[in-house]
Amino acid sequence: SNHIEKIFNSAVIGYEKPHPEMFKAVLNYIGDAKAWVIGDNPVADVRGAEAAGLPAILVRKPCDGVSYFCKDLFAVSDLLSS
Repeated sequence: SNHIEKIFNSAVIGYEKPHPEMFKAVLNYIGDAKAWVIGDNPVADVRGAEAAGLPAILVRKPCDGVSYFCKDLFAVSDLLSS
């Protein structure tokens, strides 16, 4: 909870990932602040986020070509703290 300010949900925003409007909503909210996308889908979560300029962490199953991977959400906290 120390690392999360707001959670964005594609169902609430009205666009499914990897649609750019999903990530645009995040970018509009954060302005110049730093944010990460955390997800378990390498295409919808990671590639979509990175295409919009947001860094992304893939969780659960590793995938070739993904810059950041964590086996679970506990490991995400460790990654972001380092």
